Amino acid sequence: MFVIFGDSFARIFSLFKDTKFKIYGFKGATLKGLTKLNNENRNSIEKIIKKNKNIKYVIFSFGQVDLNLSFYYDIVKNNGNIPKSSSEYYMEYINKYIEWISNLSGNFKRIIIAPYPSPLNSEFTINSLINYGSLTKEDVDKYRNQLELVASDFTRNVRYFEYLYCLENACKNNEIIYINLNKYILNDKLIIKDEFYDISKYNMHLRWSPLLPYIITEFKNNNIPIDENDIIDNMNEIEELYLKEKKERLIKNKDYYI
Repeated sequence: MFVIFGDSFARIFSLFKDTKFKIYGFKGATLKGLTKLNNENRNSIEKIIKKNKNIKYVIFSFGQVDLNLSFYYDIVKNNGNIPKSSSEYYMEYINKYIEWISNLSGNFKRIIIAPYPSPLNSEFTINSLINYGSLTKEDVDKYRNQLELVASDFTRNVRYFEYLYCLENACKNNEIIYINLNKYILNDKLIIKDEFYDISKYNMHLRWSPLLPYIITEFKNNNIPIDENDIIDNMNEIEELYLKEKKERLIKNKDYYI
Protein backbone atom coordinates (compact mmCIF):
# COMPACT_ATOMS: atom_id res chain seq x y z
CA MET A 1 0.00 0.00 0.00
CA PHE A 2 1.24 3.47 -0.97
CA VAL A 3 0.29 6.59 0.97
CA ILE A 4 1.04 10.06 -0.37
CA PHE A 5 1.09 13.19 1.75
CA GLY A 6 1.61 16.59 0.18
CA ASP A 7 0.36 20.00 -0.86
CA SER A 8 -1.65 20.55 -4.04
CA PHE A 9 1.32 19.41 -6.16
CA ALA A 10 0.85 15.89 -4.78
CA ARG A 11 -2.39 15.59 -6.74
CA ILE A 12 -0.40 14.34 -9.71
CA PHE A 13 -0.67 10.94 -8.04
CA SER A 14 -4.43 11.01 -8.63
CA LEU A 15 -3.50 9.82 -12.14
CA PHE A 16 -2.51 6.50 -10.58
CA LYS A 17 -5.13 3.92 -9.65
CA ASP A 18 -6.60 4.36 -6.18
CA THR A 19 -6.34 0.61 -5.57
CA LYS A 20 -2.65 1.17 -5.01
CA PHE A 21 -2.38 4.80 -3.92
CA LYS A 22 -4.08 6.70 -1.13
CA ILE A 23 -3.59 10.45 -1.42
CA TYR A 24 -3.89 12.94 1.40
CA GLY A 25 -3.58 16.51 0.17
CA PHE A 26 -3.19 19.52 2.42
CA LYS A 27 -3.91 22.73 0.51
CA GLY A 28 -1.33 25.42 1.16
CA ALA A 29 0.64 23.18 3.52
CA THR A 30 4.27 24.05 4.12
CA LEU A 31 7.21 21.85 4.93
CA LYS A 32 8.15 24.41 7.56
CA GLY A 33 4.76 24.05 9.24
CA LEU A 34 5.23 20.31 9.62
CA THR A 35 8.23 20.90 11.87
CA LYS A 36 5.98 22.34 14.58
CA LEU A 37 4.71 19.89 17.21
CA ASN A 38 1.19 21.33 17.30
CA ASN A 39 0.79 21.59 13.52
CA GLU A 40 -2.62 20.28 12.42
CA ASN A 41 -1.31 18.66 9.23
CA ARG A 42 1.53 16.99 11.11
CA ASN A 43 -0.88 15.53 13.66
CA SER A 44 -3.20 14.31 10.89
CA ILE A 45 -0.33 12.54 9.10
CA GLU A 46 0.79 10.83 12.31
CA LYS A 47 -2.76 9.61 13.03
CA ILE A 48 -3.24 8.29 9.49
CA ILE A 49 0.02 6.34 9.64
CA LYS A 50 -0.81 4.86 13.04
CA LYS A 51 -4.23 3.67 11.84
CA ASN A 52 -2.88 1.93 8.72
CA LYS A 53 -0.74 -1.12 9.50
CA ASN A 54 -0.34 -2.26 5.88
CA ILE A 55 1.61 0.74 4.60
CA LYS A 56 4.70 -0.25 2.61
CA TYR A 57 5.69 3.13 1.18
CA VAL A 58 5.00 6.68 2.33
CA ILE A 59 5.64 9.50 -0.16
CA PHE A 60 6.06 13.08 1.01
CA SER A 61 5.56 15.89 -1.51
CA PHE A 62 5.96 19.19 0.31
CA GLY A 63 8.12 22.25 -0.32
CA GLN A 64 6.50 24.00 -3.29
CA VAL A 65 4.58 26.35 -1.02
CA ASP A 66 7.73 27.09 1.00
CA LEU A 67 9.67 28.07 -2.10
CA ASN A 68 7.00 29.87 -4.10
CA LEU A 69 4.73 31.50 -1.51
CA SER A 70 5.65 31.39 2.17
CA PHE A 71 9.23 32.60 1.60
CA TYR A 72 7.83 35.91 0.39
CA TYR A 73 5.19 35.96 3.12
CA ASP A 74 7.95 35.69 5.73
CA ILE A 75 9.74 38.69 4.24
CA VAL A 76 6.59 40.81 4.52
CA LYS A 77 5.88 39.46 8.00
CA ASN A 78 9.41 40.50 9.03
CA ASN A 79 8.93 44.06 7.76
CA GLY A 80 10.82 43.52 4.52
CA ASN A 81 13.91 41.91 6.02
CA ILE A 82 15.50 39.43 3.59
CA PRO A 83 17.36 36.36 4.93
CA LYS A 84 21.11 36.76 4.48
CA SER A 85 21.51 33.12 3.43
CA SER A 86 18.72 31.10 1.86
CA SER A 87 20.53 27.85 2.67
CA GLU A 88 20.64 28.76 6.35
CA TYR A 89 17.01 29.88 6.17
CA TYR A 90 15.95 26.49 4.81
CA MET A 91 18.45 24.15 6.44
CA GLU A 92 17.19 24.51 9.99
CA TYR A 93 13.65 23.40 9.28
CA ILE A 94 14.56 20.94 6.51
CA ASN A 95 16.63 19.03 9.06
CA LYS A 96 13.72 19.08 11.51
CA TYR A 97 11.35 17.90 8.76
CA ILE A 98 13.60 14.98 7.79
CA GLU A 99 14.14 14.06 11.44
CA TRP A 100 10.38 13.94 11.97
CA ILE A 101 9.88 11.71 8.92
CA SER A 102 12.70 9.40 10.03
CA ASN A 103 11.16 8.99 13.49
CA LEU A 104 7.61 8.23 12.34
CA SER A 105 6.56 4.89 13.74
CA GLY A 106 6.11 2.10 11.22
CA ASN A 107 8.07 -0.34 9.09
CA PHE A 108 7.73 1.35 5.70
CA LYS A 109 9.96 2.96 3.09
CA ARG A 110 10.11 6.73 3.24
CA ILE A 111 10.23 8.66 -0.05
CA ILE A 112 10.56 12.39 -0.69
CA ILE A 113 9.69 14.01 -4.00
CA ALA A 114 11.80 17.12 -4.58
CA PRO A 115 9.78 20.27 -5.37
CA TYR A 116 9.50 21.04 -9.07
CA PRO A 117 10.94 24.26 -10.50
CA SER A 118 8.43 27.07 -10.92
CA PRO A 119 7.37 27.88 -14.50
CA LEU A 120 6.54 31.48 -13.52
CA ASN A 121 8.81 34.38 -14.44
CA SER A 122 9.66 37.08 -11.90
CA GLU A 123 6.66 39.27 -12.74
CA PHE A 124 4.14 36.45 -12.50
CA THR A 125 5.81 35.17 -9.34
CA ILE A 126 5.01 38.43 -7.56
CA ASN A 127 1.50 38.58 -8.99
CA SER A 128 0.89 34.98 -7.93
CA LEU A 129 1.39 35.97 -4.28
CA ILE A 130 -1.84 37.92 -4.56
CA ASN A 131 -3.59 35.44 -6.85
CA TYR A 132 -2.94 32.50 -4.53
CA GLY A 133 -3.90 34.50 -1.43
CA SER A 134 -0.48 34.49 0.20
CA LEU A 135 -0.25 38.30 0.33
CA THR A 136 -2.57 41.23 -0.26
CA LYS A 137 -2.01 43.81 -2.98
CA GLU A 138 -1.23 46.30 -0.22
CA ASP A 139 1.48 43.98 1.13
CA VAL A 140 3.03 43.62 -2.30
CA ASP A 141 2.95 47.34 -3.02
CA LYS A 142 4.50 48.18 0.35
CA TYR A 143 7.41 45.77 -0.03
CA ARG A 144 7.67 45.66 -3.82
CA ASN A 145 11.37 46.57 -3.92
CA GLN A 146 12.32 43.69 -1.61
CA LEU A 147 9.99 41.25 -3.39
CA GLU A 148 11.31 42.17 -6.83
CA LEU A 149 14.85 41.61 -5.59
CA VAL A 150 14.20 38.08 -4.27
CA ALA A 151 11.81 37.17 -7.11
CA SER A 152 14.29 37.86 -9.90
CA ASP A 153 14.85 34.82 -12.10
CA PHE A 154 18.49 34.47 -11.07
CA THR A 155 17.82 34.82 -7.32
CA ARG A 156 14.93 32.38 -7.41
CA ASN A 157 17.02 29.78 -9.25
CA VAL A 158 19.86 30.07 -6.76
CA ARG A 159 17.45 29.76 -3.86
CA TYR A 160 15.70 26.79 -5.47
CA PHE A 161 18.88 24.78 -6.06
CA GLU A 162 20.22 25.60 -2.60
CA TYR A 163 16.95 24.28 -1.22
CA LEU A 164 17.28 21.03 -3.17
CA TYR A 165 20.90 20.65 -2.05
CA CYS A 166 19.87 20.93 1.61
CA LEU A 167 16.97 18.52 1.11
CA GLU A 168 18.99 15.90 -0.76
CA ASN A 169 21.80 15.88 1.81
CA ALA A 170 19.35 15.55 4.68
CA CYS A 171 17.70 12.58 2.93
CA LYS A 172 21.05 10.86 2.34
CA ASN A 173 22.03 11.28 5.97
CA ASN A 174 18.79 9.64 7.09
CA GLU A 175 18.50 6.91 4.41
CA ILE A 176 15.35 8.40 2.91
CA ILE A 177 14.71 7.80 -0.80
CA TYR A 178 15.06 11.11 -2.65
CA ILE A 179 13.37 11.57 -6.03
CA ASN A 180 14.40 14.55 -8.17
CA LEU A 181 12.88 14.84 -11.66
CA ASN A 182 14.87 17.85 -12.83
CA LYS A 183 17.09 15.86 -15.19
CA TYR A 184 13.90 15.27 -17.21
CA ILE A 185 12.19 18.64 -16.62
CA LEU A 186 15.10 21.00 -17.32
CA ASN A 187 17.21 21.46 -20.43
CA ASP A 188 20.98 22.03 -20.52
CA LYS A 189 20.46 25.70 -19.61
CA LEU A 190 18.37 24.73 -16.56
CA ILE A 191 15.21 26.04 -18.21
CA ILE A 192 11.94 24.08 -18.07
CA LYS A 193 11.29 22.19 -21.29
CA ASP A 194 8.28 23.33 -23.31
CA GLU A 195 6.26 20.15 -22.84
CA PHE A 196 5.95 20.73 -19.09
CA TYR A 197 4.41 24.21 -19.27
CA ASP A 198 0.70 24.52 -18.66
CA ILE A 199 -1.38 26.30 -21.30
CA SER A 200 -1.92 29.08 -18.77
CA LYS A 201 1.16 31.23 -18.21
CA TYR A 202 -0.23 32.05 -14.74
CA ASN A 203 -0.23 28.45 -13.48
CA MET A 204 2.41 27.62 -10.89
CA HIS A 205 1.97 23.88 -11.55
CA LEU A 206 3.64 21.88 -14.29
CA ARG A 207 1.60 19.64 -16.56
CA TRP A 208 0.99 16.23 -15.05
CA SER A 209 0.79 13.80 -17.94
CA PRO A 210 4.31 14.47 -19.32
CA LEU A 211 5.73 13.92 -15.82
CA LEU A 212 4.18 10.49 -15.26
CA PRO A 213 6.66 8.39 -17.30
CA TYR A 214 9.59 9.95 -15.45
CA ILE A 215 8.01 9.41 -12.05
CA ILE A 216 7.66 5.74 -12.97
CA THR A 217 11.25 5.59 -14.25
CA GLU A 218 12.68 7.09 -11.07
CA PHE A 219 10.57 4.86 -8.87
CA LYS A 220 11.78 1.82 -10.77
CA ASN A 221 15.37 3.02 -10.42
CA ASN A 222 14.84 3.00 -6.66
CA ASN A 223 13.18 -0.45 -6.65
CA ILE A 224 9.75 0.96 -5.88
CA PRO A 225 7.08 -1.31 -7.42
CA ILE A 226 5.23 1.07 -9.73
CA ASP A 227 4.82 0.68 -13.47
CA GLU A 228 2.73 1.84 -16.44
CA ASN A 229 -0.13 -0.50 -15.50
CA ASP A 230 -0.71 1.54 -12.35
CA ILE A 231 -1.79 4.62 -14.33
CA ILE A 232 -5.56 5.16 -14.54
CA ASP A 233 -7.15 3.80 -17.71
CA ASN A 234 -8.86 7.04 -18.79
CA MET A 235 -5.89 9.39 -18.39
CA ASN A 236 -6.05 10.66 -21.99
CA GLU A 237 -9.73 11.45 -21.56
CA ILE A 238 -9.01 13.38 -18.36
CA GLU A 239 -6.18 15.28 -20.06
CA GLU A 240 -8.40 16.28 -22.99
CA LEU A 241 -11.16 17.44 -20.64
CA TYR A 242 -8.68 19.46 -18.57
CA LEU A 243 -7.30 21.23 -21.65
CA LYS A 244 -10.81 21.99 -22.93
CA GLU A 245 -11.98 23.45 -19.62
CA LYS A 246 -8.74 25.38 -19.12
CA LYS A 247 -8.97 26.99 -22.55
CA GLU A 248 -12.55 28.05 -21.80
CA ARG A 249 -11.47 29.64 -18.50
CA LEU A 250 -8.62 31.45 -20.24
CA ILE A 251 -11.06 32.97 -22.71
CA LYS A 252 -13.31 34.20 -19.89
CA ASN A 253 -10.42 35.38 -17.68
CA LYS A 254 -7.69 36.84 -19.87
CA ASP A 255 -5.75 38.08 -16.86
CA TYR A 256 -6.09 36.16 -13.60
CA TYR A 257 -4.42 38.96 -11.65
CA ILE A 258 -6.93 41.72 -12.32
